[in-house]
Amino acid sequence: MSTWEKFQDKLSNPIFHYGVAICSFTASSPDQLSLLLGDSVHVREECDEWYFGTLANKPQLSGIFPKNFVYLKPIIVDNNQITNFTNEDSLASDLIGILREWAHHIEQFYKDDQKVKVNIVSKLMTDLIRHRHRLMCFSHTQEELIELKQTIVDLVDQGTRLLQLDLIIRDKNLNVANPSDTSTHDLLQSLTRIEKKSLHDVEKPRPHPDFQLANTQSMLVTLEKIDIAISDNTELWCTLYDYSSDDSGVELIPSETFVIRDKEALRTQEHTVAFTDISRSRSMKSMTSLNTLSVKYLVLYIIRTGPMYINDHNIKDSAEGSTNTLKKTKNETNDIRRPYMVALINMSQQLDCHSRMKASSSEKELIVPFGFNTWDDRDTLVSIFQKMTKSNDIELLKKHTLKLQILNGGFRELKTDYPHLLHGDVCVCRKLDFPEVINADDLRNDIYVTIYGAEFSKSGNYEYTAELCDENENPIPGLLNVGVNCTSDLLHRSIVCIKTDKPKWNETFRIAIPFSISAEDMRQYHVRFLFKQRHSNDVKDKSEKPFALAFLPLIEKAGTVIQDGHRHLVVYKITQRKSDTNISGYINLQAVQISAPINLTKDSYNGS
Repeated sequence: MSTWEKFQDKLSNPIFHYGVAICSFTASSPDQLSLLLGDSVHVREECDEWYFGTLANKPQLSGIFPKNFVYLKPIIVDNNQITNFTNEDSLASDLIGILREWAHHIEQFYKDDQKVKVNIVSKLMTDLIRHRHRLMCFSHTQEELIELKQTIVDLVDQGTRLLQLDLIIRDKNLNVANPSDTSTHDLLQSLTRIEKKSLHDVEKPRPHPDFQLANTQSMLVTLEKIDIAISDNTELWCTLYDYSSDDSGVELIPSETFVIRDKEALRTQEHTVAFTDISRSRSMKSMTSLNTLSVKYLVLYIIRTGPMYINDHNIKDSAEGSTNTLKKTKNETNDIRRPYMVALINMSQQLDCHSRMKASSSEKELIVPFGFNTWDDRDTLVSIFQKMTKSNDIELLKKHTLKLQILNGGFRELKTDYPHLLHGDVCVCRKLDFPEVINADDLRNDIYVTIYGAEFSKSGNYEYTAELCDENENPIPGLLNVGVNCTSDLLHRSIVCIKTDKPKWNETFRIAIPFSISAEDMRQYHVRFLFKQRHSNDVKDKSEKPFALAFLPLIEKAGTVIQDGHRHLVVYKITQRKSDTNISGYINLQAVQISAPINLTKDSYNGS
């Protein structure tokens, strides 16, 4: 039989341990202690899955309660009193008592029907709770920490004056001043400085600090259930593009891609993704230059996996509740990835309007309707943008909707300021560029590769596969993936561009290099591209082998990691094609064209 033991913490304090109830607990016997969410308890003994203790504010109430209902916090106890929380900033600890004291006052204001004071104090308390959470993250630079603590102190001073409480004198580090260590002159100066702050600052709306300081925004997108009325399996790829055009040409800056590969999950579930580090300056670019157009587009691609073609006269009216059927024959290939539909949603207006919103509207949820259009694989990404932006948007049937929340700040602020929104299976897509501010804890070791297209000597149905290989030309598993919300793959298989000699893929995949791998270790790491003809006939398709090869080294000859930029790869013709996988002996060949593009089949390569 288990016995109750005195609670001893790591600091060998035999008195008690401090805990906070993370879930309400209702006592079912006289020996148990009921807890409300947020209650502070002093834990004195433990036994198996139970604690014995008392309520911090009502020590006469004692009993047992489950361990998993309480979060313990390391403390320092002196003369049976808590003197400090060992892992908290002193200002964060002070805020606990301040917020509890204010809670009693706001309750009285509510009873007295003083609505103005209730609203003001509620707003101040909400801001203090949010800032305290940021303070507890321990991920700030010294300058950011000082600025954050000053913001907290200003809010506390405003609330103290409004509630007519005693002002708190603080030292130069913004901690509560110790009278025994502070001269009378310094105490008087601090008190005078606080007294000069106008009470009018409390009553006027206080702008959200992030609206003043941050140059970036984030966008939380919830995709409603999307039912694609075809029998093939379908994938949805979602990317945020920054599209800008001027006299010098067109520029596209994408984000990471959010991928849903399961057709059933796409049809029956909602999916939420956060796009972060959206540059506010670029979203306002079109307003500051007459010759420049900069627009944020959310692009949704639907890719189907099945036969080469859809038989149009077998497609039934989906409005009648039926699904589209595809004409399939016995010898038809059914694993070909083909583009199906695409949707472009202009987000610039929502982003620009949000920049001028008040803080109280920063988490407002918007409903955005959209519709899909047909996707021709002969179009480039730029031509898709140009074609759909020139079309009459009103004529497009908008039968789908998404929920949109625009938030202030980038990736870091999203984690610290809005943790309540990043619950469950919310995925985060970051832009393929550096954020406006690079923080010390923002570690990324990714290489993004985009293959735009190719030129071949004759028309065909072209597909490529990409895989990361080592110095022995063997594939490396677990480091390559095409987007967020999908597992790492051994290889990436592209869509099939049909009846063309210039396929346009515009596909991006990510290579996540572990921090444990040095540049020396990955000297021979490279991405291998194998090009293959696909056929609608299954027997003929299975007999087809890769006919060409190209590769991209990740380490340049100077020993540095590959730099950003465009590259023309040398494509080698494979003359002996016995296998899809057993291809070797190319690592010492030239990989990248140094001068102008040359014939893509300049050399032959004998692969086995």
